[in-house]
Amino acid sequence: MDNHNASPQALGYLYQVQCALLFLLNSEDEDIKVCIEKFDDISFHKDQNVIEQLQLKYHSKDGNITNSSVDFWRTLKVWIDAINADVTLLDSTRFYIITTNSIATDSVIEKIKKVNKNGEDKVDEIYNELRQIANDGLKNCDQKSQNHKFYSAFINFQENRAKSLIKSIVIIPDFYQPSEINACILRRIKPFTLSKTEHHVFETLTGWWYGKMILCLQNPQPTFISFNDLRLKISTILSDLSENTLPIDVTEKEITALASESNVQNILKQMQLINAKKSKINNAVQSYYRAYAQRSKWLKDALLYSDELDEYDERLNREWEFQFNEITDDLEDDSPEEQKVEAGKELYKKLMDKDIPIRSNLNDNTISRGSLNGLSNELKIGWHPDYKKRISGIEE
Repeated sequence: MDNHNASPQALGYLYQVQCALLFLLNSEDEDIKVCIEKFDDISFHKDQNVIEQLQLKYHSKDGNITNSSVDFWRTLKVWIDAINADVTLLDSTRFYIITTNSIATDSVIEKIKKVNKNGEDKVDEIYNELRQIANDGLKNCDQKSQNHKFYSAFINFQENRAKSLIKSIVIIPDFYQPSEINACILRRIKPFTLSKTEHHVFETLTGWWYGKMILCLQNPQPTFISFNDLRLKISTILSDLSENTLPIDVTEKEITALASESNVQNILKQMQLINAKKSKINNAVQSYYRAYAQRSKWLKDALLYSDELDEYDERLNREWEFQFNEITDDLEDDSPEEQKVEAGKELYKKLMDKDIPIRSNLNDNTISRGSLNGLSNELKIGWHPDYKKRISGIEE
């Protein structure tokens, strides 16, 4: 089917991806799998059979599908080629045209929609009308025109197969616009989420879905995503949002954005006071960027309780104070500088090795490391026993 793989408009591709997610979310069959092989071709599979083939036609402007519409005849040719390659598709497959456009009144397409919706037996009449349209089209269009090869394909298609195809076509006009698709997806996941987390769940789920769809299109072999894959992903996202944990989902782009706006001079000074190597200084700065970008994202996504970050920083401060007092207890003001530097190194190592989670089941100490370095940047804590005096001239 490679000859049907035309370069799409970006919006059309995104629309297809959105629709595939919505349709799979709406499925009530746990054994269903979705596959996107081409830019306007979605298929649903069960037990190794194709049960639905969907052709999505997105148009940013209003319009009608008429008897000579390229969308309709191109779609017929796609299906004719598929059936000629595998005639068993006619045994169990429903063929969908889903379009944002309307259907022209009194068109043969309107007849197909009504007949199959109401179960009317007018297949012979529709078949003859389609052949007439195709024959007239061949007489009136140039051989190089798009519709010429589409009309020819239908004329040369076996009559019994053509009639079976007509019986299996489902046409859904006036379908949702992209913004409406997103609203439908959000409504679908809303019952499983809290109001403050529903947008985070939506963003995380759709981000994962877009990544999966890109892999589908890059893979030369058909790639399937099952309803159970989707359900498992939603379950994982929700479990990350329990009261005992938080998602670690900050992106490199968000980290870079924070880094460009940050002043980390005091982190550098703190590390230099304990003679830290360049690599350790770099680790300290990077941990700060990563932790604070994640903290900012939690706040943006409304995933934290009121004052939760302040309470967390207070816990970190208390732990620092305990360790600071333990390690500097034997030091005097006139103790040798070497001893003070070693004490600072020991304090820093102890706190960096210690996991102090913001929530009990969040097993990622990058947050505690980066948050501690953030507190050191504010001079609320430090590593060298005389850090305040050395950096800002404040006597303890």
